[in-house]
Amino acid sequence: MKNYERITLSGIPDLLHNHYEVLGTNMISGNIFDNYVLIAFIILNIILIGGVPSELKLVNVIFRHGDRTPDNNGREMFPDDPYINYSFYPTGLGQLTVDGKKHEYRLGKFLRFRYNDFLDNLYTPKLVVARSSDFERTKMSLQLVLASLFPPTSVQRWNPVLNWQPIPTSYTPRIDDNIILADECPQYLDEYNRIVNSPQGQAKINQFKGLMDNLTKLTGKKIKTLEDLYFLYQTFAAESSLKLPLPEWAYDYFPYGALFDGIVAFYNISNFTPLTRRLYAGPMIRSMTDNMIAAQNPTAAPKTKVYLYSGHETNIASMLHAFGVYKPHVPEYSSAVILELQQIGQEYYVKLVYYRGIPPTVKDLQIPGCDILCPFDKYLDLIEDLIPSDEEMICDKRQTPSYAGTEYPAGLQNILENLIKRSAIKENIQSILGTNEMVSCNIFDNYLSIAIISLNIILIEAVPSELKLVNVVFRHGDRTPDFNEHEMYPNDPYINYTFYPTGFGQLTLKGKKREYRLGQFLRSRYNDFLGSLYTPKLVVGHSSEIDRTKMSLQLVLAGLFPPRNVQRWNLFLNWQPIPTSYTPRVEDSIFLAIECPQSMNEYSRILNSTEGQLLTTQFQDSMDSLTKLTGKKIETLVDLYLLYNTFAAESSLGLPLPKWAYDYFPYGALLDGAVAFFNISTNSTPLSRRLNAGPMIRNMTDNMIAVQNPTAAPNTKIYLYSGHDLNVVNMLEAFNVYKPHVPEYSSAVILELRHIGQEYYVKLVHYRGIPPTIEDLKIPGCDILCPFDKYLDLIEDLMPSDEEMTCNKKIPSASKMVSFLILDNYLSIGLIIGINAILLASAQPELKLVNVVFRHGDRTPDKSGQEMYPNDPYLNYSFYPEGIGQLTVRGKMRQYELGQVLYRRYKNFLGDLYLPKLVMGHSSDYDRTKMSLQLILAALFPPINVRQRWNPALNWQPIPTSYVLRVDDNFFLPDECPQFLKEYNRVLDLPTTKKRLSQFTGMMNKLTRLTGKKIEKPLDMYYLYHTFVAESSMNLTLPEWAYDYFPDGPLFDGTVVSYNIANSTPLLKRLYAGPMIRAITKNMLAVQNANSSNTKIYLYSGHETNIATLLHAFNVYKPLVPEYTSAIILELLQQNNQYYVKLLYYRGIPPIIDELKIPDCETLCRFDKFLGLIRNLIPSDKEMACDKRQTVGYADTKYPAYLEKIVM
Repeated sequence: MKNYERITLSGIPDLLHNHYEVLGTNMISGNIFDNYVLIAFIILNIILIGGVPSELKLVNVIFRHGDRTPDNNGREMFPDDPYINYSFYPTGLGQLTVDGKKHEYRLGKFLRFRYNDFLDNLYTPKLVVARSSDFERTKMSLQLVLASLFPPTSVQRWNPVLNWQPIPTSYTPRIDDNIILADECPQYLDEYNRIVNSPQGQAKINQFKGLMDNLTKLTGKKIKTLEDLYFLYQTFAAESSLKLPLPEWAYDYFPYGALFDGIVAFYNISNFTPLTRRLYAGPMIRSMTDNMIAAQNPTAAPKTKVYLYSGHETNIASMLHAFGVYKPHVPEYSSAVILELQQIGQEYYVKLVYYRGIPPTVKDLQIPGCDILCPFDKYLDLIEDLIPSDEEMICDKRQTPSYAGTEYPAGLQNILENLIKRSAIKENIQSILGTNEMVSCNIFDNYLSIAIISLNIILIEAVPSELKLVNVVFRHGDRTPDFNEHEMYPNDPYINYTFYPTGFGQLTLKGKKREYRLGQFLRSRYNDFLGSLYTPKLVVGHSSEIDRTKMSLQLVLAGLFPPRNVQRWNLFLNWQPIPTSYTPRVEDSIFLAIECPQSMNEYSRILNSTEGQLLTTQFQDSMDSLTKLTGKKIETLVDLYLLYNTFAAESSLGLPLPKWAYDYFPYGALLDGAVAFFNISTNSTPLSRRLNAGPMIRNMTDNMIAVQNPTAAPNTKIYLYSGHDLNVVNMLEAFNVYKPHVPEYSSAVILELRHIGQEYYVKLVHYRGIPPTIEDLKIPGCDILCPFDKYLDLIEDLMPSDEEMTCNKKIPSASKMVSFLILDNYLSIGLIIGINAILLASAQPELKLVNVVFRHGDRTPDKSGQEMYPNDPYLNYSFYPEGIGQLTVRGKMRQYELGQVLYRRYKNFLGDLYLPKLVMGHSSDYDRTKMSLQLILAALFPPINVRQRWNPALNWQPIPTSYVLRVDDNFFLPDECPQFLKEYNRVLDLPTTKKRLSQFTGMMNKLTRLTGKKIEKPLDMYYLYHTFVAESSMNLTLPEWAYDYFPDGPLFDGTVVSYNIANSTPLLKRLYAGPMIRAITKNMLAVQNANSSNTKIYLYSGHETNIATLLHAFNVYKPLVPEYTSAIILELLQQNNQYYVKLLYYRGIPPIIDELKIPDCETLCRFDKFLGLIRNLIPSDKEMACDKRQTVGYADTKYPAYLEKIVM
């Protein structure tokens, strides 16, 4: 039994102390004392404690997972279950439901609310330690609790639409779990079976004999133990949570009645004796108590404030039993037991709290023999019999019937008498190929081999391939330097940085974005293959045991599987939990194979060889110089590699390096040294390749072989491996496609398995990460699509044997190479641009103002008499629920994306706080333009700063906007003003214009017949084109004839001509684009005024005609129809005392920004030159006058009452 050192009470009267001593001997009931002594004791305790406020020091939480589907595992469900054949698609069996996700998320919000001041707003490494059992529902529940407990705020807001940040978690494989699943351990099972078979146990079971007989008949399943009653209850609970009606007879037993009594009896008998309580709840109580003792250590400053344990309702019941506070009930989904450590003065106290889950209420529990705030030494006395000894903590589940067939880890060679002599991969290959030997193509003559390959290419190219499986190994994202003896150096200017709140060696915001983008890339590439819904086992995600790789894996999954349709469990959180796994570092032979003894010995041998010494000598001068410059001994290739890492991490953070560093980095001796290290450590001998890259390749090849098994139907379509740069290098080196470079953050190697006819092929792809581009790689000796059997021949020497896969890192190695080799933190080559930007910052102009004119998002057609047509197949569509001429879901998403683009481009300029007048948002008088403006503001100014976070579940804050009534709008809609219409009609009647339009006469006549509507003017072509655009954006199929004219063809040409005519004279440009150019120029002049306003950005939400006319006005228009969300951006910049204007065009589809050069000026156009060029575009006050009521379109519109009165 574990002994805890007593924490001496001070400042409490001796009498009270003596009472504690007496009570501490055993858990003695208070009734052995005289009543008056007990009452006096309690009153005194309350007075002493109540007079001083307590300070929270630590929180332990054990909670149950959320609502789930039934598990058809032979124990739950029953033959006559009406849902026995349900697959519960897409959730799966035994998985969290949408309600379950909500309940867990709510638990996290409760914890945030209760402990907000204690935890602060920023997540920092080790602040929370989160652990779950090895069930998908508990892993996912833990992620959900973390998502709401630590939503990203302030500087940690990495994605404005995803109110979530990755936080590393851990779990113990079920077979090794002696804390959350201690009831599966042999010692516990022995005691449990002893109790069940005892006279008392049999008597208890016999009480339910009649019930069990009845339920056996009703369910069609033998019900003969308390466990059977337990699982039947859980089946009904799961089905009821899904709102599935149960058989009528079930309600006689559930949720209350004999079945409820049976499950309570199961809980009672499972915790019946001191030994069962010690073996069941004891490991959890011991773990929590250890946490609380560590928090009291005055010499340490533990960073952890909360420990989360995601488990099962049995954990809740056993904890309540152990503390003597259990009352008959079944702990609800998301219920929790909380142990708080509090401090008053110099003394510590424990508080026990129960969160019911459903409903989400809490209750303080009083441990018998103590008060609500239980003095810690008294608590230790009370739990003395609950703490298991080290011997009792031993749990070898392979000695139990359930795990009898489970093999021990390969490292435990003293337990295994016979090792598998042949590689499992070869056995699998033979089962597929039906051969006794792996035959290599090199037994054929060269000419025959070439002929076969040539024929293969012809056959392969003729038939499309079907994707069958994807393997991806990728590097983590950008991260901070790691403060250890290997990274950083004495003369490092950032040696004393804490990198708060990120921490050392942790993912940065940039790194998180980069990994999320990798997930989005995978979604884009494999969307049709994966489908839109996440289902269990569809993806298997595995990482190394480093926080940044665990978090990177979560980010990739978030980008790869955003919740769709029925899986959208939270409208405000575009994320769903997906279970992942990792191997403890000490056992990792796949990601961290370089740390294994055999690999380290081979590296040491190579390094000490003549070739290795010669290679190292080539860098001697550089190492000597760097030793002096850094103040740290640089004497090996590893040292060069690690210094490169340090510079890479600091540069990624935008930190300027010492000037001398740029002589070596990112190009030069340090890059050469890192590449030399890669070559000598992983690629210099066949054995090093087999030991380092081999385990990963073997793993991926096993995956591909399993898919080809005709008797199996594997559910997994993609395997993700989140690792380090060495993993990427190893793969490229092993396949002989490595070119000297340091793999970028988020770079990846992808192995695709494809199928053509009856044959399988492997395709090797390299994702660069920075930039996010891909390259198909050709394995030497094979084609891009490499036949699988040829692939097997080529990798034969890369496959490690079972013996070579054995990796016992606890055995000392002859090598001096230490484990830091896996800590890859390098500068991506793309960041050179960032470094240059830092160096040249003083020479760059300063941004002073931004003006943005943009088109609204995708919309439904508008039945305004101008759009649609009598023969339109969608003429009678109401487009419910959006309505006519309104933004669609796609339009909203695209508009929000524009806001994100602006946010990324201008976040440093705008800051993270919305301030009055910081932005001026103006729109036309259309619903779609008003809503588009709101969407851009939501993305551009999310309330990321804690001071503006008014609703934790709603990532939005109100920002005022304005618009002008359409009848008075001479800004967005000046083409409706009398002066413009007069000039436009004049131009339309010109002989040159009529000749220009005559080329479309034939088309307009045909379209008149096809549409049933007169098509005779440029605007008729224009409106028909936009009808087709709106319908196509909604994925509505157009009439077959429409595709002869749209999207490219004569109708596009006619629309372009309509733009050209509307901007064909200086007066038309001045009346059409002029009002907007006038306003924008006025904004820029105001900034240059000493009494300038606080506004930094002006947003104008309009129409595609505004984009086209501005492009015409600045003489940069090329034939196009501006896409939804396209935009014109005018930036005002200052350098020294000179102002400049930069013109940008955002295409919208795709979301790309182009810099435009105004004719007769540079890309950065001097402001005074700009004024000269636009002089003829600025309308006079008289030309700005616009009385639309004088036009046909507004003739029936009344003047405002006050004007009517003046006129009369």
